[in-house]
Amino acid sequence: MAGAEYLTFWICTVIFIVHEWNTYVQTAPVYTHKALITSDDDLSEALNYMTKYGFLRSPGSVFGYAHLVNLIKDVQFVLHVNQTGELDDDTMTALRRPRCGVKDAPVEERSVEAHVLKRNKRYTINWHKWDNRFIKYRILNYPTDSELTNAQVDEAVDRAVEQFSNVTRLIFKKITDNGYADIFIKFESWNHGDGYPFDGPNGTVAHAFVPEGIYGDYDGDVHFDDSEDFTHEGEKGYNLYQVALHEIGHSLGLEHSWVDGAVMIPDYPGYNASYALTNDEIRALQLLYGPRIPISNGKPLNPDAPCNLAYDAATMIDNKLFVFKDNRYWRLTDFETLLSYKKGQSIKKRFRGVPTPIDAIYQRPQDGNVLIFKGSQYWMYNKRDIVPSYPRSVTDLGLPDNLDAAIILDQWNKTYFFKDTQVWRYDEENQAIDYGYPYHIREVWEGTSSSTCCIQFYRR
Repeated sequence: MAGAEYLTFWICTVIFIVHEWNTYVQTAPVYTHKALITSDDDLSEALNYMTKYGFLRSPGSVFGYAHLVNLIKDVQFVLHVNQTGELDDDTMTALRRPRCGVKDAPVEERSVEAHVLKRNKRYTINWHKWDNRFIKYRILNYPTDSELTNAQVDEAVDRAVEQFSNVTRLIFKKITDNGYADIFIKFESWNHGDGYPFDGPNGTVAHAFVPEGIYGDYDGDVHFDDSEDFTHEGEKGYNLYQVALHEIGHSLGLEHSWVDGAVMIPDYPGYNASYALTNDEIRALQLLYGPRIPISNGKPLNPDAPCNLAYDAATMIDNKLFVFKDNRYWRLTDFETLLSYKKGQSIKKRFRGVPTPIDAIYQRPQDGNVLIFKGSQYWMYNKRDIVPSYPRSVTDLGLPDNLDAAIILDQWNKTYFFKDTQVWRYDEENQAIDYGYPYHIREVWEGTSSSTCCIQFYRR
């Protein structure tokens, strides 16, 4: 055999072996482990579902039995089905439920934070958000064959938007003429030009585009499948308000939730007259945009005010907002109700022994104790009582004197401390500063100015 023919023979042999191995790998789960599935059709349907909604890159990218079992378990986890790893009746019923068309990230591509949140059954956010807190939205058209009136469509969308304006710093404006909007809302069917075609009745009910900057004019837009039967209230069809609340959540940066009962679960939950954002979802939104600005005596406590007009510190204590200035503090609800006297209350009457004005304050999630920082020392309080052996030196925590602010992000059990242009991240569980810190503020909190006098209003 000549040299060229010999080389060609071996190249063809290798190609044949690779092809046969790939064929075996992709078909082995079907024919080698019959107990895993009830039929080949079920497997094909499940693989198509995994591909369509982001669990797989393609139906042929299953590499062996163990991989397929893990994929099935992941789908079962997301859809709140017993994680058997088999395509049983409950699983097939769940993946046939109508749902949102936004994909669930593949397991191997989920971030560390997402895995932590998944384990603790928390919300997920992708940290892409609107840079402008003033968001315009516009309804471009209305359902073509529906019992809904245009006024009911307007009411459903407006009520969904109101849920987000009630808990964040975002201010929404509805555009009713032909003007530009950040979020365009419309009813479409089948292939409607955005690369994500609808599939007719009782499949993908709607989808939306997160504000990532990668979808161009589609960023933030919401599309409802015009083939579906949207309704105003009652068990019939799909409640438009509920679907709109979910999809606008995506428009603002929320991803799907694994928490049963959350607005951001991927499948339609059925009609719920009291449908509303959960506490975890509100926290996620406030991480992205900050909480709604509290109002006292008709005037907002403005976190964007110049530093010489700012408050000394602010934090959440027992789900109430505490704002500190000089030797007094004000206590408010999450949103806008002032619970204290208009002139405030004495800091020293509640936190005896701490000098004023204070530098920073936060409440620890593990025990509810409150830590107050002033100069080179910090105090710890259990309710109103100072904990024995305090105050202590801030150097014991690895922190500098005269801090500017502190923020606790209890979903990761981390506290951020700020001074001048630097930030330190403290691990509450290990009680130590995380490796590599401090960093420049802009390396950790992109877009934040060097001044941190007002940063505490961006609540955990």
